[in-house]
Amino acid sequence: MMSRLSKLMLIALCTVILGAARAHSGPVEDGVAAYDRGDYESAMQLLRPAAERGDPTAESTLGAMYENGRGVARDLRSALNWYRRAAHHGSAPAQNSIGVMHTLGRGVNRNPVAAVRWYRLAAGQGFAIAQYNLGVVYENGWGVRQSHARAEKWYRAAANQGLEAAEHNLAVMYTFGRGLPVDYARAAEWYRRAARDGYALAQNNLGMMYLNGIAMTRNYVLAYMWFSLSAEQGNEDAARNLDLLELRMSPEEIAEARQRAYLQKLRRGEGT
Repeated sequence: MMSRLSKLMLIALCTVILGAARAHSGPVEDGVAAYDRGDYESAMQLLRPAAERGDPTAESTLGAMYENGRGVARDLRSALNWYRRAAHHGSAPAQNSIGVMHTLGRGVNRNPVAAVRWYRLAAGQGFAIAQYNLGVVYENGWGVRQSHARAEKWYRAAANQGLEAAEHNLAVMYTFGRGLPVDYARAAEWYRRAARDGYALAQNNLGMMYLNGIAMTRNYVLAYMWFSLSAEQGNEDAARNLDLLELRMSPEEIAEARQRAYLQKLRRGEGT
């Protein structure tokens, strides 16, 4: 069975802001780099003065530190305070994080309507994770009237920016005809994009399509390759699919599939 799971994207803010932060050298950029390498004491020393001066990147990163208890005691109230300051200064990642906190009731009372307002602010700036989260809330009807059409719109916006989870969810919509006509060929295209980007659910679902010959020629070797890559990331469905598929394959086919999986990891820079 293909996976249908849609979850809010809870991504550490620092990973979101690194690209912009490293464009120029300075205390904020050095503080973000320290955070990224796990030197939270240095990160705090570098970022707090800038955050007190109103730098949104520093404010956002301090919010992430307090939310996750990195270098400081976990304090959701302080995290929310720093996120709000950053959001006031236009930080889309902070706006998205406030939305997640309102959706989940982390540090605030659960308020899905308020969450949607924050997601929209961030999504309006082109922030892919917020666009994905808007897709999730529209798909599930959290704080909005359920609308597969609007879910598809926001998933597509995020998928067009290369966000793997959005690529996968768009594929699921094509697979099951949720807000879109059933179109297995387009589903396979989006599963393939997400799978090549390393998204475990998409790898398993693409493996299922190769296993069953859906929108493509049945190919046990490629099915095995995608199942194995997904299983390595802890996907239990993929691990079971792999065990069952091995019973149908020759040792030579299995060896070829494993080699292909290794080469796929090399292309992603994961090989050893």
